[in-house]
Amino acid sequence: MELVQAFADQEVRHLLTACDKDDLAEAFSQIDAHLRKRFAKGARDRIQGLSPQDLADAWQDALRDLLKTVRIGQYDPDRELAPWIWLIFIRRAFDYARRNQRYERLLEGLRERLVGTEVGDSLKRIDEEERRELLERVRRSVGTLPDRQRSVVRTFVNHFPASEDKEALRQHVSEEAGVPVSRAVVARALQEARRKASDAMRETGQ
Repeated sequence: MELVQAFADQEVRHLLTACDKDDLAEAFSQIDAHLRKRFAKGARDRIQGLSPQDLADAWQDALRDLLKTVRIGQYDPDRELAPWIWLIFIRRAFDYARRNQRYERLLEGLRERLVGTEVGDSLKRIDEEERRELLERVRRSVGTLPDRQRSVVRTFVNHFPASEDKEALRQHVSEEAGVPVSRAVVARALQEARRKASDAMRETGQ
């Protein structure tokens, strides 16, 4: 694949194996400078519905995955670097695209609850760009929740629509947290998330 084969820098691979923090920082600086923009373009060409923020987040996730691999000693300096980073990045980008689709379904459910209201009628008329802005606004609003509530919402989105079953959702949340989580905690988190999402939608519909 030309996009990823264009970068095959042995020096960067060597820097990644060095114990010196400055060498490691230089390696990541070169990776970012050579690959970030080209990989973002490649992802946009392959995946619909990704915002610039999605691409930036996917890239940061990919770099974190790479850094983790280096730190735990599982990095293979003989493996071509760019194709490997591309695979990590594009998987992360697909994750964000799937998450967006789940949020779209959630927003559609909230829109249906506002049918017949002035806000609901206004939301019907928003264009594609405004819809994406709304989606990003809802995500940012939900992101301000406390850690536990944010974790519940993330689990709800990841397992939607099956997670509409509250007991199934509670079990998923408990498994991911590693400790039992009550239905009251789950219900409170969803209530707060819906409130923030509804507020964002009302602001858009004004």
